[in-house]
This record gives sequence, structure tokens and C-alpha cells, in this order.
Amino acid sequence: MKTSITWAILLLAHICMATADVDRVQSRQMASSRSSYIRGWKLIWRDEFDGSRIDSKRWSYQLGNGCEYSICGWGNNEHQYYTNQSANSVVEGGRLIIKARHETGAQRERLQKYCKSRCSQKDANCKAGCDGVGFSSARLRTAGKFSVAPGSKGYSSIRVSARIKLSPGAGLWPAIWLLPEVPKARRCSGCGRYGVWASSGEIDVFEAVNGMNEALGSIHYGSAWPNNQYSTVRREIDPNVWHTVTLIWRSSMMEWYLDGQKFGEARSGGGTTNGWYSAGEGAGANSPFDERFHILINMAVGGGLTGNMPVEGAAATLVNPKSFQIDWIRVYAR
Repeated sequence: MKTSITWAILLLAHICMATADVDRVQSRQMASSRSSYIRGWKLIWRDEFDGSRIDSKRWSYQLGNGCEYSICGWGNNEHQYYTNQSANSVVEGGRLIIKARHETGAQRERLQKYCKSRCSQKDANCKAGCDGVGFSSARLRTAGKFSVAPGSKGYSSIRVSARIKLSPGAGLWPAIWLLPEVPKARRCSGCGRYGVWASSGEIDVFEAVNGMNEALGSIHYGSAWPNNQYSTVRREIDPNVWHTVTLIWRSSMMEWYLDGQKFGEARSGGGTTNGWYSAGEGAGANSPFDERFHILINMAVGGGLTGNMPVEGAAATLVNPKSFQIDWIRVYAR
């Protein structure tokens, strides 16, 4: 009997020690993720989402379904309408939470009415595009507040990192990405010095779709749509845990990292088509990625990358809202 009790005590002690070890590892991982210091890099911008609301000094909302820019569905056959409502985006528990929702009944009618109120009186196409609005989400950007590029302020390299958590679901498309900085007066999404999308470029720090089991990093460049070019790198991921995604951007090269491990790169064509380039007027050797870009965070519903998920499929996914969580986002330079 004494032997049995002794073994039970030893087993319990072993379990307690193992649990403590796991707790210590998790605590170290959390502490590491919260530390903003990276040797050799200078932190130049960040949002830790430690407040009680979205910081308007850092972010602004981009509203709508793209119809105001003459690209209904945001040029990707997407179904969502972006709002600035707390139902779709909130800072809570030290993280930014973007929620995609399927709107029905009175809420759907209100969303469609609001959509039409933002169309110009003479824009019939914009108003027609509002009739099908049935999903809501959020899209935040730093346009007019923060933008960056290699070469700005003497920095040769830029590093964009974020810690994220996904919600798998058919038809969902979360992303952290960069678009060219343009004057506020210019109402054009994706436009820049070298012309309309994608001649002025797009950089996707991170994207995932549907089952969220693959991280994607991409660049879009070349000529204006539909003659644009793109390059994509991929890495399998576990959608059920937190991940740190990183882009390192130099004047003639980009690298993508997942949890500290490099999984792809892209290079400038040096003015040729053997790498990224821009066919826009005035483009140089490393164009279009020689201009300043701002940051965007969003979660789309449907769209080409999801396989053009139909409305019915997206509605089945969003019987309950799904979220894209961002613990922090940081920009470094050196």
C-alpha cells in the first residue's frame, strides 16, 4: 500500500513539473512576442492594441464595397461591405479583432441603405451594387498617417511584422498588405505614381483563405489590370495557433517569414521583366516598389483567391461571425 502511495505521489509530482514546464515555455513565448526589440533594427512605428479603441492617429477606416471607386466587389468579386462599426472591428483584450458577419433582416436593409447613401446621386451602378450587400467586415489603413519605403529617411531595409490568429472558414480572406501612398484628393484605390493598379504595385505581407492552412506572400506589379503580373510564395501553417508573419523589404529584394523561418523571396528585374517591374511612365530600375506604401488590415468575404465563393457558401460559413485577430503590428528600419 505504501509503495502504491509513493508511486502516486511521484507521478503527481512529475505531472505538476511537466505542467509547470509547459507554462514556463508558453510564458516565455508570450513575453518574446510582446518584446518589440530586435537587434540591429530600429522600431519606427507600431500598434500594440493595448488601449480600449482603435487609435485614430494611426488608422482610418476604408468604407464600402468598392463601388465608390468604380470597382464594385473591390475588383475581386468580394461580397462584404466595410463598416466602421464596433460589430466589425474592436480593440479588446490587447488585440485588434476584425469580424466578418452575414447580415439579415433589418440589419441587412440598414446596411444597403447606408451603402446607397454614400453613392453619388447620378451613379446608378454604385446604387445597383448596394442591392446585393449582405455581408459586413472592416478594412483599416494607415493612408495619410504612416507610409514607408526603403530609401526613406536613409533606411535601406524595412521590416513589417505582425502577430495574428485566424478563424478558418470557406470564403474568408484575411490579409495584411501594402498599397502606394497617394494624395487624399485622389479617389482611386491602388493608384500611385506609376498609374492605376497594379502598375504602381501591391505588397501582400500575409494572406490566407478558406481553411487557413497556407500562408501566402505576394507582390503585384507590371502593367495596369488586366495586363498585370504577380508573384506568390507559400507556406503551410496551423490555423489554430498564433503566428508571427514578417516581410523584409529592400530596394531590390523582398523576403517573407513565418514564425522566424524564411519561406520565400522576390527580386527586382532591374528595369527588365526578369523580376518585378513597372510599365508605368517614369518607372525606374526598382519600380514600382521604390515609392512609399501604407499598411492595410482587412478580412474579405468571397473573392477570387477564395475560389469565388458564392454568397450561399459564405452565408453558411458565417452563421456565426468569424474573426481575424492581430495582437500587434510593428515596422522596423535599418
